[in-house]
Amino acid sequence: MRLDKRLLLLAAVAVALSLASASVFVYYPIQASLSFVEPPVKLQAGSNAGQADLAGNTITVSIGANQTSATITLHPTYQTTYYKNILNITNTDTNAYYINLLVSGSLTLEPGEKVYVIIHNSDYSQETVLDLTTSSSTGWITLDAGSTLYVDIQVVYPEGQQLPSTAQTISFNLVYSTQNSESPPTPVS
Repeated sequence: MRLDKRLLLLAAVAVALSLASASVFVYYPIQASLSFVEPPVKLQAGSNAGQADLAGNTITVSIGANQTSATITLHPTYQTTYYKNILNITNTDTNAYYINLLVSGSLTLEPGEKVYVIIHNSDYSQETVLDLTTSSSTGWITLDAGSTLYVDIQVVYPEGQQLPSTAQTISFNLVYSTQNSESPPTPVS
């Protein structure tokens, strides 16, 4: 009887171990259909893109082939340098969208140095300011159907500091959505 209990206990342990290490994978098919559309919100060079910048340079605004990316090159100096209407954000759709500019990481700057993006609405009244030197966002801004937001950039560089010998690069994202009730998620890279 004692031997039977031991064998029974040993068999129970063996079954438990085999169940614990069993690998079972069940696959359910799910289809996702992607029907691509032209982007309803597009980036365009502002009226001062391509114009004269300081020291013989040019305000450069390069727009991607599908108007969904932009690269801006500016040449500021000491004190405050303000670049007006260098980028436009245009809604080509018949529906309103909500725009949010997000700074993904901060830049190492000299003490007192600041870089701001200033967003204006269609009548060019100030809409909001984004500090590019900190991880921040504008929050949702309404972009009505067929309207444009105008982007200015202001750079403040303190007098008495050595000017950087290499270009400083600051990256930020334009996010748009059909809703404004929640914060944008962080995409997987």
